[in-house]
Amino acid sequence: MYLISNLELLITLFQSSFYLKINDTTLEKDEFMTLIRAGESETLDFKQTITAQKIARTLVAFANAKGGTILVGVSDKKHLLGIDIAEESYVIEEAANKYCVPPVEIVLEEYEEDDKSILVVQVKESLNKNHQAQDAHDKWHLYIRMGDKNIALSKLS
Repeated sequence: MYLISNLELLITLFQSSFYLKINDTTLEKDEFMTLIRAGESETLDFKQTITAQKIARTLVAFANAKGGTILVGVSDKKHLLGIDIAEESYVIEEAANKYCVPPVEIVLEEYEEDDKSILVVQVKESLNKNHQAQDAHDKWHLYIRMGDKNIALSKLS
């Protein structure tokens, strides 16, 4: 009985993870270009390159709101610039785990277009709406997303 229960649990877990992989957002070219044409918004942000402390603000702002997508390697003028995926992935993971409290859940994908690599960062909406990001002065702030900007809550009052 114990062996069967564990086997059933493993099968259920495998099927669940397989189901999630099928449902993870994999953008087709037309969907990707539609995203870029739409421009930055409450749920979409473009970054040419990133630093851990600066991107942490966007991560927590998205997590504290409805979630969102960050396209790293895309300029504010909607140009595909391309990046080093390994380097930028490391920076975004460091930001999500070291410069965000509590850590922010993200999913990373690589998108290739015209020999340019773009990092697609999906930030999940958090049930815990009190994520904070550390700034350059080692102070922690809660950020929210308003339009295409990240706003520290202390600046609203």
